[in-house]
Amino acid sequence: MYRIGQVAQPLTVADDALQRLGPSLEQHVGCDILDINPGTCLWSKTVHERLKPRRHILVEPDEKLYRPFLLPLLNTPDSKYKLVPKSGIVWAHLQTVLSQQHLPDQPRIPRGDSRLEEKNNTLLVLVNLGFWPMKQYRGFDSMAGLVLYQFMSACRTRSLFQRYGRVRFLVWTNDEERRQILPRDVYLRRKASTEMEIAFEELNEVASTTVQTGANQRGPDYDKKQGKAVLDRMQKAGITTPPGRESVLMQKLLGKLPESDGKGPWSISKKRVEAIEAMEKAVESGKIKKYVPSGEKFTPEYRKLRTMLILREHSERRDQRVRDALDKYIQLMEMHKDVVSRRKAGEDATNLQEQLEKQKEQWAVDFELLTEDMQTRALYMLDNYRAIACDPPLLFYDRRSYEPLLVKPEEFYPPHPMCLLDFQPAVNWPTLRDNYKDGSNRDILEYVVGTFFHLPTQSVKKALKSLWPGAYEWIVERCPSLTDPHRGGALDLDSLSVRTISKEMIEEIVTAWSTWPFRPSKHEVISKMGGAGFDPDSDPT
Repeated sequence: MYRIGQVAQPLTVADDALQRLGPSLEQHVGCDILDINPGTCLWSKTVHERLKPRRHILVEPDEKLYRPFLLPLLNTPDSKYKLVPKSGIVWAHLQTVLSQQHLPDQPRIPRGDSRLEEKNNTLLVLVNLGFWPMKQYRGFDSMAGLVLYQFMSACRTRSLFQRYGRVRFLVWTNDEERRQILPRDVYLRRKASTEMEIAFEELNEVASTTVQTGANQRGPDYDKKQGKAVLDRMQKAGITTPPGRESVLMQKLLGKLPESDGKGPWSISKKRVEAIEAMEKAVESGKIKKYVPSGEKFTPEYRKLRTMLILREHSERRDQRVRDALDKYIQLMEMHKDVVSRRKAGEDATNLQEQLEKQKEQWAVDFELLTEDMQTRALYMLDNYRAIACDPPLLFYDRRSYEPLLVKPEEFYPPHPMCLLDFQPAVNWPTLRDNYKDGSNRDILEYVVGTFFHLPTQSVKKALKSLWPGAYEWIVERCPSLTDPHRGGALDLDSLSVRTISKEMIEEIVTAWSTWPFRPSKHEVISKMGGAGFDPDSDPT
């Protein structure tokens, strides 16, 4: 396994990335820079010249390999660079760097101190996690996945470099890594990405190949709508994109690439549609005969055309039934919003509520008439609609302030595409700060998210009931966002899937659990998660 990230064209990749980060980096001018696995340091040098840090610490394990590249930086007059020949992703080594010796202007803040929840713009962390090929490691898809998960956990516990406050960090990693961390549709919104949403207030994709891989994509209609909103935000903020760095989506919106047709999963390909149209014209012109000379049977060419027409009609009918089911449920969601709004205004909504219940029952009957694969598709489309219909949108990707910059494999050495991710930690929830000493509420958060996302497509009602006997009845009454359609809630919790639950809802659930008189002990919860821990109430004999 070797490391990628020796930027081959620093004046394009690094400078364009810094331009995209823009004014947000200005707050770090004169800061300390902690650079983990910098490689040939071309990206680091560009950042250094932009921010003019008071010290720039290079934590590079392959000292012998990279020393020829690092010496010009280390030996310049009044150099701010300092090389530490250790591995920054080995916590024992990193702890030696996070000390007064290397960071004298970063006093460690005691646990429980409110200053831990303040932004620390005097320290910026740069990381290169471009290990290739990707190999599974301790239950994670890759070493980079493990390190990013540990960074996320450090944000919640205020450990590692987060013990100096909320420290921003920029990470170069393999382009594939962003799929699990920063999903573009609800299909990939699972435990890891949900925990990222909780731990960070911002998570931006600065540069990547900009394409969404995998068969499960929410469709071009949603992407087009969100993409136009992003371009409007960029224009208002004065954010421009260097020529040649336009993302694939931006190129489609600007007419530089053809847009996708937006058809469903059963739609026949564009090539087949064109073939059908050509064959129909051939039949009309007489180039293809309907019948053999005897006039009793269809010709083989015409039989093929009839089969293709039946296939097209069948796929269009299935797509239409799925769209109809989605449209009708969206109407129910709008009626539910109207009911809630009227009640908040003190108006009578009894008739509208009764009408809503009747239409909801009819929708359920019609939905059961769909085939299983059509039901799955309809629910998937519904979940993606929920994700963009709430304010703010559910996914970090849909909240982005700008489109990511387009990078190419040949711009790195060895040639392999990378992505740059920008992490800004969030303020910890009050319920996670209340008992920082024993961390029991953090264990509950881990338990809730783990239980829920064990099966992301299950209903929230089923997930709540699986937490603990009696938990559902206590929690649901104390979590108003679950049933508030203006905040992503649903008509009922049977129709709200786990993968569309917001971090606000999770916070309410954890807070309600912490006030439950009959909640299980920390030891019982850890035991149910499959762990073993000391139970202070157990009999020592």
